[in-house]
This record gives sequence, C-alpha cells and structure tokens, in this order.
Amino acid sequence: MKVLVTGASGFIGRHLVPQLTRQGHSVVAVTRKPGLGLMTEELIVSDLGDITREHLADVNAVVNLAGIAHSRAHPQPTHDRVNCEAVVALAREARDSGVTCFVQLSTSKVYGDRSDDLITAGSPVRPIGPYAVSKARADELLLSEMASQSMGVVSLQPPVVYGAGVKGNLAMLSSTIRSGRPIPVSSRPNRRSLLSVDALCEAIGLVLAGPTVGVRRFTLADDLPLSTADVVAALGTAVGRKPRTVTVPRGVLLGLARIERSV
Repeated sequence: MKVLVTGASGFIGRHLVPQLTRQGHSVVAVTRKPGLGLMTEELIVSDLGDITREHLADVNAVVNLAGIAHSRAHPQPTHDRVNCEAVVALAREARDSGVTCFVQLSTSKVYGDRSDDLITAGSPVRPIGPYAVSKARADELLLSEMASQSMGVVSLQPPVVYGAGVKGNLAMLSSTIRSGRPIPVSSRPNRRSLLSVDALCEAIGLVLAGPTVGVRRFTLADDLPLSTADVVAALGTAVGRKPRTVTVPRGVLLGLARIERSV
C-alpha cells in the first residue's frame, strides 16, 4: 500500500513512518523540513493546500498528523484554517484522486478537558480552547461529508501521547525533574489517560490493514490511567533522577493553572 503521511517530521510522524516502512508500505513523508533521514520518499510542502491530485494519484491511504497543537500564539481562526479547513480540503482531494482510506489524528480533548465518566466515541462533544474546537469541527465535517463516499474515513482520538522524543508538557516535566526543582502534585489523587506513541502507531497500522468503507471514530488509551504522581515517578525513572514532589491542595493547583492559561 502507498501511504501519504502528513506531519512526518513531528513527534508521532518520526515513529510512524519507519514503522509503516518496516511493514512493507511505500510511504510518502510530507514535511516542511527536507532531509528527515527517514529512508522514504519526501514531499516538501509549506501548507496542506500544496498537496495536489498529482501527488495523490497513486496513493492508497492518507494519514494526517499535521496541525497546530496547543499553541497560545494562534487565535481560533488560525487553528480552524490549519486543523480543520485545510484538512477537509485535503480529504476532498484524496477522495477525488481515488484514495480509499483517510486517517485523521484528532484528540480526546474534543470531549472536554475533564470528565468523571468514561470517555467513548459516543460521549458528548464539548471542546474547550482553540485546538480542541478546531479538531472537533474537523471531525464533524470529515465524518459527515465523507459518509456517502467510497473513501473510508477514520478519526483517532487519543489522550496525551508519550514516548521517545516527546515535546510539550511531558518534556518540560522531564526537564524539571532533571533540574531538581520541586514539582507540586495534588493532595487528592487524580487519574489521567495516556497513550504510548508505539500503541498509537500500531492502531494506525491496524486501521490501514482493515476495511476501508464508511466512517468511524475511535477513542484510544493505555490500559490503566495514571495519577500525576505516577507520571512524575515514571518520568523520574526514565531520566534516572528521583523527583522532588510537594503535595499541595487541589484548589491551589487549579488556581495556578488558571493563572498560567491567562498569561
């Protein structure tokens, strides 16, 4: 199968492209940065809109990993343009070019930042923030517009993804542990779902090997949710340093989070 992967230079892409290649797929790695060293065909683009039917002519499946993630520097319209409008336009091009499977990397955040109930693909959609709102809009349009088409569409909705080379909050937390600075954790145990990047790549591989008809969405997570203290302890083991944790009331942590989001 020939698979076009957007966002190939990102954290997930750098894990997925080699795995698909090992599985025998012919991969076109779409990236803005040349010279990835991924031992596959590269397509250099500055925007998803640069991908044309000519590029998609012999492609069997598209895996879209590209997008803006959790960036405070970009307002809602920018998130919508990159994470929704450009993605739907790419899906249309793929459909009209004879692509049989389109895999969209969404997020469990389309169901909200917190929930006391188990999140499933049937949970109410309640996105908070530009990133989650744009992903929810993309899911809605992809799953509705493509419903009667010959191209199968699958939306994968993972929680926080971790693994070698991860960036964002987990990378900052690892850096804090290495520095020896204290890390505040809630006095009330919490539970958060996570997903390993290897498991996510395996899920994408299973989607590509499965039926390519209709529209589907899947929520994904590791078997067991972890508390913040569990995550900190695991990261400490990974970096070879015992974390310094300070237990504080949950209300204090929520107040600090609100201050951080307003900055």
